[in-house]
Amino acid sequence: MKAELIAAIKDKYNSYITYLIYNYRGREYMITAYNNGYSESLSSQHRYEQQQIDRELEKQNQPEAYTGEVEKALDMLYDIWEQ
Repeated sequence: MKAELIAAIKDKYNSYITYLIYNYRGREYMITAYNNGYSESLSSQHRYEQQQIDRELEKQNQPEAYTGEVEKALDMLYDIWEQ
């Protein structure tokens, strides 16, 4: 899935910097175009941000580990009812 450009914002104090805001899989992320030839490339910034979003979404879709809290709550409730 490709990211969709939402906005490009020029830095007020540094004319070399442009902030690019993208939408990817329903989430927004921002990368910085430094336009100086020395900084991290846009493709590597995209890759990193999209991998982060993919990890977050994958983590949300996985079932949570069972902690046994339901049994503890039921035991407490039964203790209250017995009194």
